[in-house]
Amino acid sequence: MPELARLHRELGPAGLQTVGIAISSGSSEEIRSFAEQRGVDYLLLRASREWARRHFRMLGMPTTLIVDADGRIRERLVGPQSAERLRRAVEPLLPG
Repeated sequence: MPELARLHRELGPAGLQTVGIAISSGSSEEIRSFAEQRGVDYLLLRASREWARRHFRMLGMPTTLIVDADGRIRERLVGPQSAERLRRAVEPLLPG
């Protein structure tokens, strides 16, 4: 999450949009507190594990989906990812 938050701040002006999905993670207040403690400043949504599995074919946690401007999943990254790995995945998809 810290790596995603950093990229969100760095590449947001270039067009990166970051959305996190909290899977079965407690109440809205608990999720908000968790995110604040980790410096997460991108949009977080709540979903059940079943919903995420059905809609995104989540295989493990965490799963990062790299989605292009047309809504197509371009990469599915399972497990923790470095900021550099995330950057290599998203930069080619940014406009301009």
